[in-house]
Amino acid sequence: MFETGNWETKTIQEVTKVINGYAFASKDFKSTNTIKSIKITNVGVKKFVESVDNYLPEKFKDTLKEVQVKDGNIVIALTRTIISGGLKVAVVPESYDGALVNQRVAALVPNEKIINQRYLYNFLTTDGVAKYVLAHVNTLMQPNLSIHDLKNLAVPCPSLQEQQSIVKKLDALNAETAKLETIYQQKIHDLEEFKKSVLQKAFAGELKTK
Repeated sequence: MFETGNWETKTIQEVTKVINGYAFASKDFKSTNTIKSIKITNVGVKKFVESVDNYLPEKFKDTLKEVQVKDGNIVIALTRTIISGGLKVAVVPESYDGALVNQRVAALVPNEKIINQRYLYNFLTTDGVAKYVLAHVNTLMQPNLSIHDLKNLAVPCPSLQEQQSIVKKLDALNAETAKLETIYQQKIHDLEEFKKSVLQKAFAGELKTK
């Protein structure tokens, strides 16, 4: 869907505000603090992992507003950016609205006049982006993506109307995929129950063969 149109391309830094995480000290994090933070451990592959011990002091809320994110912003892990399951990118949930971004995590705030947030998120989960990351990560010790390379990632930019159309198609596809997954999981469960029933009858000597 992202490769079918003759669209203009722009870089990430042209279509979003890129937030580079702040290097908080380890002593700043306590479960008794009140301000949530986002570490690389919170950013999974297409999922956000909530935690209960990454809280920062209240004083940072006003002094470090430049690394504050909102519900719906996109976050990417810059360390171990890509793993076997794919690119570590997620959407900030409502429960983390106002959280502060820690070092080695980048947040993207889309310019809504240019790019749709859900369109951008879906694009970032594609194989094409994964290949770009693999080509640019430093793999000497652990794969790290630089903020420079993230900012220069090219994004296809059709009209906002077409972006919304692509998002609707992807939503429909995801819904159908989830439906099929549920059906097959139920079939697997039923087969397992049938297998148990047959084995139970076999050990009880209730199975008869001709």
